[in-house]
Amino acid sequence: SGFHEASADPKAWPKCLVALADALGAKVCAIASHDYETGSGRIEHSVYIPKASIGSYAERYGRLNIFLQQDEYFRAPGAVWTDEQILMENELVDTPFYTEWLKPLGLHHHLFGILDRRRNVVTYLFLGRGEIEGPFSDTLLAMFRRLLPSLQRAYRSGQSLHEAREIQKVASSVLDVVPIGVIIA
Repeated sequence: SGFHEASADPKAWPKCLVALADALGAKVCAIASHDYETGSGRIEHSVYIPKASIGSYAERYGRLNIFLQQDEYFRAPGAVWTDEQILMENELVDTPFYTEWLKPLGLHHHLFGILDRRRNVVTYLFLGRGEIEGPFSDTLLAMFRRLLPSLQRAYRSGQSLHEAREIQKVASSVLDVVPIGVIIA
């Protein structure tokens, strides 16, 4: 229900993401997107990630995100992956993305859930935790798999609402510049 509320009112995202992070034992929780055509990425909503790190992700590290370079894992909405399923640990820890962005945030283990994929842009949920906490357990992974379809529906309904509002704004703007009077009954 928190996802439905947040999809309609962006001010509700922090509360919703904190609840999800707490339920899954994560240190951070975020909704992010990646454009495979441009190679750019951004964090749209997050908790426990400093603003400077969100900015540096959009400027540099979204392009260096080693997980997203494995496109086949991020094609199917509804898919759930752990970092270990995408990469071997030694493939991760030697990358600038890990040493310069993840490690300073204290992140080592990750969980991804694909919310949506439109053409070349994927939107996904990302949860992370430190090395000491260990990988996400099978129980938490199963819980996330059960939650993801509901989270997807809520996210998509919010996107549809946002798109409808944008169309309404454009239509209203068009009517404002029409040089003749118009009455809509």
